[in-house]
Amino acid sequence: MLIVRPPGPLKRQNNVGCGIHCSLFIVHCSLLVFKENLKLHANNMNQIPTLYEWAGGMPAFEKLTDVFYKKVLKDELLAPVFQHMSQQHQLHVAHFIAEVFGGPETYSSSEGSHFQMIQKHLSKHLTEQHRKRWVSLLIEAADEINLPDDP
Repeated sequence: MLIVRPPGPLKRQNNVGCGIHCSLFIVHCSLLVFKENLKLHANNMNQIPTLYEWAGGMPAFEKLTDVFYKKVLKDELLAPVFQHMSQQHQLHVAHFIAEVFGGPETYSSSEGSHFQMIQKHLSKHLTEQHRKRWVSLLIEAADEINLPDDP
């Protein structure tokens, strides 16, 4: 699974690390550029799949978040943060990640915006350690469900 993050800690205005969702925003922005490049190349080539299509569409992302959150809820660092999340939260995350990878705009059109997501998570006091564990478990889950390697 492709994870993009610049070196060094990300900072908000109050100089506190941004954590998980700033990293996802970096992934989102990077993949938007990648998605636009794919569109340009698609004019010259037949049927270049998006990363969403390559992964297997929405069922793959729903399976990814299902396996991922099972890991999260067993993790001593992340479980306290996510123990009260609803099944709907897990589905929103699947829709967000799928959209970032070129899937339908389900998340941004009907479930929220990046700004709203950040607002909901600011009070969670997520640390760099939380962010690293979150990304690590996401990669483990991607490997466990055998998401395909990059196209």
